[in-house]
This record gives sequence, structure tokens and C-alpha cells, in this order.
Amino acid sequence: MSNTDKKSKTKERLYTVFFMFIVTFISISALSAIYLTTKETIEKNKQILMHRAILYAANIEAPQSKEEMEKIFGERIKEVKDSGGSPYYQVLDTDGSLKGYVFLTVGKGLWGKIESVVGVDKDLKTITGVDFTKQDETPGLGARIEENWFKEQFRGKSGSFSMVPEKEKTDANQFQAITGATITSTGVKEMLNKILEDIPTRIKQ
Repeated sequence: MSNTDKKSKTKERLYTVFFMFIVTFISISALSAIYLTTKETIEKNKQILMHRAILYAANIEAPQSKEEMEKIFGERIKEVKDSGGSPYYQVLDTDGSLKGYVFLTVGKGLWGKIESVVGVDKDLKTITGVDFTKQDETPGLGARIEENWFKEQFRGKSGSFSMVPEKEKTDANQFQAITGATITSTGVKEMLNKILEDIPTRIKQ
């Protein structure tokens, strides 16, 4: 191969490398710009969803309007931290008196973590509401923990919980497991029993 051919091949390789570098640089720059411009909106939407979940767990009806919902959240929910620095929330009645608490907690599902918020009355035992903020369970099976019938069944009940089959009558410390999702249902049970056990030690006096 002549020197001219070698130089031509080298130029082609350099051109290819340079072209790929430019394409990669432009793609990364575009993605970075999109991320930076949408980051604040994404974080704000995540905060709104979390606030709705906390109000649900506190058994406080949240208006559809974001502005009205945030207003109620600001008036009725107060963030505090336990001795370990972990946040939980005091729920205030309309007159400003203490009504209950909401705690963030994490359990183990079939495919990963189940993140939830759990509300309790002032007695620290009676559940006011449970909502799930993140889960990766199987659609149509374990993911049914987000259905209203499943979440609503915990209101007014207290642990330690045990499970009964779906659609079977429950007692004050029982809930209906989801058919075909035993591992997910068991994860929810263990998560609730654990947080109810821990709550008295986390409350700031």
C-alpha cells in the first residue's frame, strides 16, 4: 500500500472518529438541556403526588386543584423529624389541634421495594389510611395494591395484621390479600406490622 493510500485511510478513520464525537456531543448536550429544563417540573410533580398521598393517608380529602391541595397540605400537615433525623408528619385538625401522624415506610415486594405512606390516629394504633408511592409489582396481580378497594380496607383497623383470602370477611386486624399475589400481600403485611411497631419509638414528645 502506497503512502498516499495510507494517508487516505488514516483520514477516513479520523473523519469517522470525529463524526461520531460530534454526534455524541450533540446528543448528550440535547439530553442534558432537556433534563435541566424539565428537572424542576419533574421534582414539583413528584412533590405534588407525595403530598396527595400524605393527605390520603391522613384521611383528608384533597381537591383536584393543585393550588387548593397545596393550601390544605400547608394548613393541615406539619413535617417533623425523629431522633434519627428521619421525617414524619403531624396531621392537624381544622382547629389546629393534633389529629394524627403520617409515616413514610418501605417494604419488600416480589420484584423490588414497595414505598408507602401510612397514617395513624393519635392513639398510634388505628390506621387512618395507606397509600403506595412506588412499586414495581406485576400488573394485574401485585400491582393491584394501588386499587382503592385494597387501600381503603385498612382505614380504621389496627395491627398486628394477618391476611385472609380476597373477598372474605375480615376482622379489625385482618385484610384481604390479593389473589395470585401472595408475596406482595405478605410484603404489605410485614411492612405495616413493622411500622406500627416502630411508631411509638419515633414520635417526638
